[in-house]
Amino acid sequence: MDAVLVNTHQFYKWFAELESAMKSETEEKYRLYENTLQERVNTCDGILKQVDDTLNLFEELQSLHSSVATKTKTLHDACDQLLVEKQRLIEFAEALRSRLNYFDELENVRFGDPNWCLAKIFCSTYEKVRSCQFSFNCFWSSHPCDEYTM
Repeated sequence: MDAVLVNTHQFYKWFAELESAMKSETEEKYRLYENTLQERVNTCDGILKQVDDTLNLFEELQSLHSSVATKTKTLHDACDQLLVEKQRLIEFAEALRSRLNYFDELENVRFGDPNWCLAKIFCSTYEKVRSCQFSFNCFWSSHPCDEYTM
């Protein structure tokens, strides 16, 4: 600013303009710095929001994992229980099969020999059938039927 100052009024006017220009330059520098800081704050806010969203998703994932783990444990327990039940049923079927062998022998004797009442096998088969009947009565009295229902 090359100006010729004639009086004090012009000097004050010139000085005010100079001061205003200097303030503008200084303020501009701070405004740019403020804008830069505001952009950084916005970026940080965005990152913070992403972190919060990720944390919420992680908590949901943990909840789902806990649910799956609980269901898996329940399934394993049910499988173990079914294996025990299967073993009990196999043992029951084997015991039943051994008891039914007596009746199979009786059928073979009765239909295999027309004179089955006179055969030597009759007495031993008769004793086996009586033993089986006694075993059945003992077995059913100690194993109620509702144990083997599904």
